[in-house]
Amino acid sequence: MSTRPRVVLVDDHRMFRTGVRAELGDAVEVVGEADDVDSAVAAVTSTAPDVVLLDVHLPGGGGQDVVAAIAPGHPDVRFLALSAARPELGTGVITVGRGRGHQPPQVARLSPLAGTPGEVRRRALEELAVVVDLYDAGLRSPLPLFCDTSAAWAEARHRGGSEDDAYKAARGEWNDDRFPGERSNAEHRYVWDNDPPLAAIMQEPIGAGEGGPGWPDAEPHRFGALACRLWYPLLEHEHLSAAP
Repeated sequence: MSTRPRVVLVDDHRMFRTGVRAELGDAVEVVGEADDVDSAVAAVTSTAPDVVLLDVHLPGGGGQDVVAAIAPGHPDVRFLALSAARPELGTGVITVGRGRGHQPPQVARLSPLAGTPGEVRRRALEELAVVVDLYDAGLRSPLPLFCDTSAAWAEARHRGGSEDDAYKAARGEWNDDRFPGERSNAEHRYVWDNDPPLAAIMQEPIGAGEGGPGWPDAEPHRFGALACRLWYPLLEHEHLSAAP
């Protein structure tokens, strides 16, 4: 049985779908394609994929109409919707995905960076340098920086949550529940002593050089400091609203 993510491609341009399928290669299993709202709803309903790659603008409506029709009956399907237009206005990103817990699906909008072209370029390079620095550090030694778990911690802290709030959010992504959590990922089990509890990982203190400008100043451990260092720049530009 294949363990690759099962994907449905939804776009009204066949050439675009062909290009995306070729780019994804063997990393996923494409189980369906659609070119409008009705065929997208039918494809997702019949195949129950893991992920739907969804165009924002479609004949018969838009990506939000597909989400509204599918999400109530298929809460485990993840939606990724991307759209780009009017390059003279700058670049923005919209993603549509399921909410956490019992929350409804949400739309996340990323605002373009403000300022002159030179200022935007400088800020973008600064943010990219943070990611590259963390990547380089991870090549030197393993970092306690798990994607979903760290994002949950950073999101809770960014909206003013306590350490306990952040721990509960992160633990929900780390532990196994209805679906395997990040603790079950083979690479994490290999590096972190087979099956460590999240509380044990959080015992590692903040390391040398992991403080100062650009670093959070109120995190209790290395996991929290790294999580906020990575995700805060994104969260500062993200605006969430309920999916229509």
